[in-house]
Amino acid sequence: MNCIATFDIGTTAIKGVLIGMDNTIIRAESRKIDTFFHNEKIEQDPNSWYTAFCEISNLFVRAKPQHKIEAIIMSGQMQNLIPIQKNGDPSSNAILYSDGRANREAEKISAALGKETIRKITGNRLDGATPFAKLLWLKDMSPDVFNQTDCVLFSSKDFIIRKLTGNCVTDITTGSTTGLMDILSKEWQVEWINRFGFSSSLLPKVTSSDEIVGEVIESASIETGYSSGTLVFSGSGDAGSATLAGAVIAANDFNINIGTTGWIATASEKPLDNPSVFNLAAIPSQTYINVVPFLNAGNVHQWISKILSSQERAINYDEVHRLLLDGTPGSNGLLFLPYIIGERFPVMNNSVRGLFAGISASTSKTDLAQAALEGVAFSIRQGLETINKSVQKMTVVGGGTKEMCWMKILSNILNQELIVFSNADFLPAIALSVSGKIGLGKEKNYAGFIEYLTDSCPAERYTPDNKLTSMYEERFRQFLKLYPLATQLG
Repeated sequence: MNCIATFDIGTTAIKGVLIGMDNTIIRAESRKIDTFFHNEKIEQDPNSWYTAFCEISNLFVRAKPQHKIEAIIMSGQMQNLIPIQKNGDPSSNAILYSDGRANREAEKISAALGKETIRKITGNRLDGATPFAKLLWLKDMSPDVFNQTDCVLFSSKDFIIRKLTGNCVTDITTGSTTGLMDILSKEWQVEWINRFGFSSSLLPKVTSSDEIVGEVIESASIETGYSSGTLVFSGSGDAGSATLAGAVIAANDFNINIGTTGWIATASEKPLDNPSVFNLAAIPSQTYINVVPFLNAGNVHQWISKILSSQERAINYDEVHRLLLDGTPGSNGLLFLPYIIGERFPVMNNSVRGLFAGISASTSKTDLAQAALEGVAFSIRQGLETINKSVQKMTVVGGGTKEMCWMKILSNILNQELIVFSNADFLPAIALSVSGKIGLGKEKNYAGFIEYLTDSCPAERYTPDNKLTSMYEERFRQFLKLYPLATQLG
């Protein structure tokens, strides 16, 4: 069977899925990767991405029965800064999207260019997590690394593409996160980068998701097992494939992603003029994704599952699920602000931290678990109100969907029906494969994929309980008071 090898180079794991030309899942593999935390710095070793990619790729190639892999296409975490030497090796660890170390540099850039000018051209505000600011930080604060750097990349999957093909490229969705791309023309703002003492040759070529960006070179063929000459597509930043997998292709379609971090997204024909909304160029051409991103989502679920585990340092999701089954909506008066690693929304604040409010002598483990997940749901509700558009359809993807109690909480707090596709883990991979098939000339557009989602994919639907929505409405208004309190405590 002919197939496409798809990968997601994510925050916690590298996931590979072989997809048949008829959207069948042939094989799936994953490998965990490590993140390094030091004070406010958050980094990963790009070589660990490639090592995991090679392990999975060799399994795919050697699998019995063998399949003809026609192309490779990937998604990956975005808004990173990955400095690359001329030989293709990283100059240093990758500075991750959640790392906001470059606040001072962001202020310097904003003062020079003007905040409104930046937002008008890029569609977004610029802050300490933006790669443009991180690049200036690298130049000023780590000149030894900067002087070794021949090219900078902005998505984890782009590093793998560099290793596979020898080419430095990125896609338009990832480019939208950099603070350097004109979101309407999809071109780099060369004047800006020259103004701050950089060469435009540092920047990768901007491409569309379904564009062929190279072929597997001989050295990569030896390491991965793929035949030399296997086609490699640009792919997309993870938000592009995830929102497409959530059937977000038109206005009033909404998707919530609950991965390690999360977002709520909709689609439009142009960027939204709202400083709290992040605008991305979408996989389907001439459309945009309007996103409110959150640093805290599935990581909160992981954290509370570790805190409440009976075993030291173990993460016990089953125990939290058992507690949630007995949980009381509203957590018996307990509220939780879920900013355990800072937050991007409602404002970018890397130093703010979470808090519980309303603890009493009767507060139980169940209340702690319930309040933690309600807190994330309230944060998502705040993002939905910021976008301020009517909802026709709302889907949810990401690892958080596996906790059915959380989906019930989310439906009640949002007062919306939620559609959770039963095979949601594989839908971003299938969406990527469709981009590859379009690039190969085997599909015309994405309409068939949306039809596949709506007609062929089994889904669980969570409907809000009218008896709880009014209670949660009042709790939400109380939740909104927590952030100002947290900033005073910090």
